[in-house]
Amino acid sequence: MKILHTSDIHLKEYNDDRWKTLLKIIELAKKENVDVIVISGDLFDKNSNAELLKNEVRKLFSNNKFKIILIAGNHDYKAFTKGVYFGKDAIFNKNCNSPAYSYNNTDIWTLSFEPVGETEVLKKLKAISRHVDSRKINVLLFHGELIDSFYSGSDYGEEGESSYMPVRLSYFEDLGFNYILSGHFHRNFEIKKPADNIYFVYSGSPISITKKEIGKRAVNLFEVGNPPEQYEIDTPYYELKEIIINPLDDKDPLSMIREKLKNIDPKSHLILKVKGYFDSKRIGYDEMDIYTKIEEIIPDNVEEKEIEINDIAEIIEDDLYKEFNEIIDSKNLKDADMKEINDLVVNALIKIRM
Repeated sequence: MKILHTSDIHLKEYNDDRWKTLLKIIELAKKENVDVIVISGDLFDKNSNAELLKNEVRKLFSNNKFKIILIAGNHDYKAFTKGVYFGKDAIFNKNCNSPAYSYNNTDIWTLSFEPVGETEVLKKLKAISRHVDSRKINVLLFHGELIDSFYSGSDYGEEGESSYMPVRLSYFEDLGFNYILSGHFHRNFEIKKPADNIYFVYSGSPISITKKEIGKRAVNLFEVGNPPEQYEIDTPYYELKEIIINPLDDKDPLSMIREKLKNIDPKSHLILKVKGYFDSKRIGYDEMDIYTKIEEIIPDNVEEKEIEINDIAEIIEDDLYKEFNEIIDSKNLKDADMKEINDLVVNALIKIRM
């Protein structure tokens, strides 16, 4: 059995980038001859989007050679009522006492999002577990957050401080599920193993929903019985490029910026941050020149930019700065540590001169 697992598409409008991402997922499923697509919640950005897009989704989720199993997420759970119809191939099951879908030796179970706390979630998981056939491979679709992992609120999109179907990884050690295919975590594809031969997988959003979702997007594409596998897809994403200008570096700052921007994907939405200090006496141009020239070499796909570069030619000539740098150079520090110390020294000297 071949499964394509994704989540958190957050559909808003027909034929926008998110809709086109869903089309690419359907085409990938056809190309890879999958048996099932599973969408682990937040197919829609809001309940109202589900109502507006329902007819188009029905067309897309009909007459394929695979099934599409859906669960509700925290953004669209009110749209997933009993008897809701999203197409001939779509399966939405609110009955936790039986699998949503069975295929050969594999049962797929579903636990849609509800606004309940940790204790209630565990009760629901245990209720499903009582019906699991241990002779089969069991897959659970889940939408919620791991509260014993190091995720920030922004990793789940724009959710604020609330808790959404919280679980602990240890819950899944003896419930009988071999795969927990999860949604809600946007940032990237991630696999965790509560125990041997048990995989908890966040597929990540297949398109960047917020600027926190950096890097090429992916889905989970795998054969049941094998480990989950990240599969990169060609959809819109944010790329972060941070460039630090060191006043003691022999390279010309503009040449260095050009070099760093050389391999930027022109299809990405670029977030560019250029920070640091330079010596105008050494490179031959001042702050106005460097800001003007940076604007000229910035790629067209820059979505957001933050440029903070200051001329410290006079500070570099300061004997105290030279003395500090001799000490720093003698310590053989990492580049990040040297930058941090250099920034502290420069800021201190700026304040002294004010």
